[in-house]
Amino acid sequence: ESNLQELIDDRKLLELKYRYCWCVDADDIEGFADVFTEDAVLTARYYDEKEPYLRRKGHDELRALVSERQETLNRSLGQHRPYNQLISIDGDEAEGQWYMTAIAKEGDGSFEFEFGEYNERYKRVGGNWKISRCAVEYLEMAPELTE
Repeated sequence: ESNLQELIDDRKLLELKYRYCWCVDADDIEGFADVFTEDAVLTARYYDEKEPYLRRKGHDELRALVSERQETLNRSLGQHRPYNQLISIDGDEAEGQWYMTAIAKEGDGSFEFEFGEYNERYKRVGGNWKISRCAVEYLEMAPELTE
């Protein structure tokens, strides 16, 4: 029975990560905030930097992040793609590591490719898994190709 619950939880955590990506790519402000706990922290940094260049905490700041993306990015396409996940579940808490690629088509027709990793922590809240910590580390960004 515990093995079955672990399989169910693993699947729910996969769906949570996929929902994260779909929401950020669709600029779904409320959906994006909803994948996180109320006190969640999201950070982003480049692999060769010690400190994050981005840090947001809580639903209000996460909503603002998606809103800022809508205002500042001139993208006709954006797709985040997580894969090769390692998930470790311990009761109502879990940890996950993912590789990530992201592809974005800019308004000028150029494409940006991003490669990186997600390191995350999760908590079960009200019976549902939520992200409590999301640390994005970008290994490479290559805005080199055009149509």
